[in-house]
Amino acid sequence: MTGFVRSLGALAVTLSLAGCGSGPETGANPVAAIKAMIARPTPQPPPTGADIDRVLAATTGPLILVTRGDGHGWATMLRIERNGAYDTYGTADRRTLTMRNGIVTATRGLGGDLMSSDISGTEALILSRRTGDAPRIMRFLDGEDRTQTIRFDCKVSLGRTQSIEPDTAKSNLQLVTESCANGALRFANTYLVDRQGRLVRSRQWIGAQNAHLRIEMLRSAE
Repeated sequence: MTGFVRSLGALAVTLSLAGCGSGPETGANPVAAIKAMIARPTPQPPPTGADIDRVLAATTGPLILVTRGDGHGWATMLRIERNGAYDTYGTADRRTLTMRNGIVTATRGLGGDLMSSDISGTEALILSRRTGDAPRIMRFLDGEDRTQTIRFDCKVSLGRTQSIEPDTAKSNLQLVTESCANGALRFANTYLVDRQGRLVRSRQWIGAQNAHLRIEMLRSAE
């Protein structure tokens, strides 16, 4: 968890500094800025529209915004690899999320990593915005570097339609909730899905150590 905070903070600072011009931040020490962010005991403020605009202007290719569920860190992550239906997004030091059609299937470099997932049943329901039951299998790396496989029984349900930006591709989004359980271990993921079956924004559980991440697509491959 600590490593992920450091990675998120470092990338956010680096990109913010890279996007600055000749304003008052020019000449700032990025190492000092990163250390200050890591040491900050309060949650990191969410990115502003200006933060996002600077990152969009400074980069090309698919881009996501990732925010820790507890609000203590955020970063933009660029797609660094594509393998069939799987897209891998990474930070500057290659802490990564791998997703299949926007659903997280693996992580690396975060601690307690999600090694792989079988999501075919729930994925089909989520992307088609349908209700139903399906299994989800998640494999985690434990403290002794052994892979632990957990099978969850999941129920997919629908909520109200929502709009992030009216009259754009981010309007009329279907709220889809995936509720999963294995005994006492339970979690719920939420997704905002457009009419083409694309995830625009989500809140996804990636394991007991890191809990939930909020993920928003800032720039798709299209």
